[in-house]
Amino acid sequence: MQPIIELKGLTKRFGSGETEVAALNGIDISIRPGEIFGVIGLSGAGKSTLVRCINLLEQPDSGDLLLNGEKVNRKGYDIDRMRMKVGMIFQSF
Repeated sequence: MQPIIELKGLTKRFGSGETEVAALNGIDISIRPGEIFGVIGLSGAGKSTLVRCINLLEQPDSGDLLLNGEKVNRKGYDIDRMRMKVGMIFQSF
């Protein structure tokens, strides 16, 4: 069964030079239909950054984000169309 969400080598960094922090570093995840998936970790571990990258509220620096087999973090992709199918609940709405 094809994954509905697939991350391949996803990387997101903040800052530059000596202050650069890798919030996500080469993340690989594959979630298939019907699977329940949780992300846990300490504060500052990158959980919210991961979810924000999946919804393209943050652009990953490198790697691939595929939804239903289609690469969505590419130039020219219709993000609004994707967001009609992907939702998230903000932690402090």
